[in-house]
Amino acid sequence: MNIAHTLLPIGKAPTSGVTQVQRLTSTATGGSFKLTFTNPYDGTTAQTGAIAWNASVATIVAALLALANMPAGADITGGGGPTLNAAFVSLTMAGSLAGLNVAALTVDNTSATGGTVVQSTTTAGVQGTYRGVGACHLVDTANGILYENSGTRTVPVWTIPVVT
Repeated sequence: MNIAHTLLPIGKAPTSGVTQVQRLTSTATGGSFKLTFTNPYDGTTAQTGAIAWNASVATIVAALLALANMPAGADITGGGGPTLNAAFVSLTMAGSLAGLNVAALTVDNTSATGGTVVQSTTTAGVQGTYRGVGACHLVDTANGILYENSGTRTVPVWTIPVVT
């Protein structure tokens, strides 16, 4: 065990970060929809332009990442599909959005026909203790337990190191 990293005392066990995953499903058969994103750092909102009811995963991700309020370093990884009308689309918050509880995307179905696009959160984001600190150790002073970050700066994963 290398304890040359920063050692920070805390009064309880730390919380590991969790990266959020949101899902879009659709029953629409035509038209378009819009998505509204809330920046988790400053609370600003922005809405995409019209997205076709049968858009590809890449088109949906590109529309979100192009928003003026998207934080620097943000990334969204898309999955599912290949198009929204074929299957669900999953959106994993990554980059500077990783390890945060990002507000649910809101869907404007005003121009959708034959059905709607629905958002759900499949994995809630959790901001980990000391997010952004990086390599360090924490000491739970209440219980005398040492934890180390085996994750990343944005998504810390606090584990009890094995002493050999």
